[in-house]
Amino acid sequence: MQGSIQRFELASAAWLGERGVVRRKLQMYLPPSYLTAAERRYPVLYMHYGQHIFAPNYSGHETWKVHETVERLLADGLIEEVIIVGIVAARETINADFWHYESLYDWQVLGGAAYEHFIVDELKPWVDQNFRTLADREHSA
Repeated sequence: MQGSIQRFELASAAWLGERGVVRRKLQMYLPPSYLTAAERRYPVLYMHYGQHIFAPNYSGHETWKVHETVERLLADGLIEEVIIVGIVAARETINADFWHYESLYDWQVLGGAAYEHFIVDELKPWVDQNFRTLADREHSA
């Protein structure tokens, strides 16, 4: 049995005032039992550079095939089912998302706080409201 990969977009107000609203693309893996076990809730793993986690966006680009690794681990009984949320790097903010205090280049915007705001205040609540998650700290990574 295989899980499913779904794609979504979520408007982020985290950059308002600097670059306007950024539409963040997401790729999500829902575990094999998600569609059949209607009462079950799942832990969530959030991953950066989500465009690489399941399949390449363009031919020749890398992929980490995270879903295949997860399903091998599931088949071997080594992990429990998990929802995986891949945050696709946004072209508008990719050079700023991970920088908080000092930039690598003079022209670089320090956008780490805005990216954190997106994850903590926008993305995680959206995922918890729209999917059957175990929303506590112990089940979110």
